[in-house]
Amino acid sequence: MKKKDLLAIGFMLFAMFFGAGNLIFPVALGHQAGKSLLPAIIGFIITGVGLPLLSMIVGSSLKGGYFQALKKINPAFATILLTSNYLIIGPLFAIPRTATTTYEMSVLPYITNGNGFALSLFTLVFFALVLWISLNKQSIVDSIGRWLTPILLLSLVIFLVRSYFLYRTNTPPKALMIEYQSHPLAEGFIKGYLTMDTLATLAFSIVVKSAFEAKGISDQKTLWKEGSKASLIAAGLLGVFYFGLAWVGNHIALVESLPQGQNLGTFLLQTIAHNAMGQSGVALLAIIVFLACLTTACGLVTAISQFFHDLYPKISYRNHVYLMTTVSWLIANQGLDRIIATSGPILNIIYPVTMSLIFLLILHRIQPLNKIQFLVPLLFVLLVSLLSVLVTNHVIEWGLIQQLPLIKTGFSWIPVLIVATVMSLLLMNRSQKLDFNV
Repeated sequence: MKKKDLLAIGFMLFAMFFGAGNLIFPVALGHQAGKSLLPAIIGFIITGVGLPLLSMIVGSSLKGGYFQALKKINPAFATILLTSNYLIIGPLFAIPRTATTTYEMSVLPYITNGNGFALSLFTLVFFALVLWISLNKQSIVDSIGRWLTPILLLSLVIFLVRSYFLYRTNTPPKALMIEYQSHPLAEGFIKGYLTMDTLATLAFSIVVKSAFEAKGISDQKTLWKEGSKASLIAAGLLGVFYFGLAWVGNHIALVESLPQGQNLGTFLLQTIAHNAMGQSGVALLAIIVFLACLTTACGLVTAISQFFHDLYPKISYRNHVYLMTTVSWLIANQGLDRIIATSGPILNIIYPVTMSLIFLLILHRIQPLNKIQFLVPLLFVLLVSLLSVLVTNHVIEWGLIQQLPLIKTGFSWIPVLIVATVMSLLLMNRSQKLDFNV
């Protein structure tokens, strides 16, 4: 495969990942972590880069992708898990967030009356553009990988370099949040959930696979090899920019209070841009946000519409695109903070199950598993994650759940996954092992 084609696909994958939360969360994390920046950003990069990279590599190795592989474990489980994942990273949370972030950071600074009508009008235009690009899915590599991503990368580099020279002599403050003082690595790990990138890989693997097939690559071994290379390109870029954004957020002067209704990450980015380059910086940030959010929205709409078209083939791909963009537009009008606040608890249920699935698929390459050995750990993780969220949000009171190891850090599912996996390996070893390569 030509290097320029591989680079274009790697760039496309980076741009699809690098959306709304990927700009907001690292800057806010850096500001709140204070002197605990290093462990916090390492935790963030584990869930924001490492797990998506693993998930993309695993997805590249599965014949037919995640959906066909999961159907071999259990068709109903595959449909429910992937549908839940795709709705969360699609029209319910992630896609609307791309539009609201673009509005807050690219439009709101230039208007005096940022009311609900202005938000609705902007999101209508934004999703009309997403609709136009997504309907032409065959040209998405050229649209995103060859044209939009290089502009995005150049804009990000200029923004970070100017910000570095402005803030390099500043001293980071003490951690603002108690969580970053007591367990910064764990808090960064959990904050990485909010990017939704590990969930997104289940969808983006479809787009990447289609991109390679369009270049004439259909052999499974070659798909895995080239897919891994493209994933490494995207992961490397993500890691560099996450660290850069977190560093800048860490070195800006302490923010005592926010303007009413404004998100910390968006406020910090706008302040940094203005301090570094004045109105030119604000304009540059607007370009960065617009390109980052547009490319992510297009990637998600394309991938998720293709999934639901495969699931319900009687409804055309085009009609699924129309449906995704319409629902996303309606939900986007809730505003950014409400979308982020609503998504947190749901992600704390779905993310552990997805990460456990990736762990089991990796384990399967070393120690082949049967259907029961997949399902038992996943169901236990789902149950514990659900109960943990209900208890920590004071929906129910259950002392037993509160005594689970790592409950305060949000990792109570990890010991459960380990114990359930070991027990299933020891006690449920008679059924035929699964083969995902046929």
